[in-house]
Amino acid sequence: MSYFLYIFCRSQSPINRQEITEFIEEGVYFDEDPRYEPPAQFGENQGDNWDSFKLYYQDNKKPVTFYRNAQDESLRNQIEDAVDDVEMSGKASKEQSLIRHLEACQQVITVEIDRSDLTEDTWDLINNLERYLAKEYGGVIYAPDDGFYDHNLRLILSLHK
Repeated sequence: MSYFLYIFCRSQSPINRQEITEFIEEGVYFDEDPRYEPPAQFGENQGDNWDSFKLYYQDNKKPVTFYRNAQDESLRNQIEDAVDDVEMSGKASKEQSLIRHLEACQQVITVEIDRSDLTEDTWDLINNLERYLAKEYGGVIYAPDDGFYDHNLRLILSLHK
């Protein structure tokens, strides 16, 4: 079953696909070279001109899908949903800085995973990539079942009552 993780980034510098794929490959997370769909050399989905791609890391596992929304209505909707979750937590009065951060976001990277199917190495990759992107692009990580995290994966706001 799909689960979505979000990295809300304030930086206006576009997060390009090549930066993500190089991070994956340089991290040596997998025994075999991962595949991407569309392929990495597919020109239309390169640089900062991309909206999604899939990472196939093992033949019998579901892929990890990456999405990017930048300065569009979809981004605004994702920000509103995250702010609503903060407000519904009952802790919004204490978390105004988090709300301001979310409202200032210029782009969001969404990572779609199947938590029941991920390998430990893939979890390591996702955690490290979240940390990297959050640090480099002024991001906050949002795991809807758990809460909001900073670039060191330290809990900012728990959504558990």
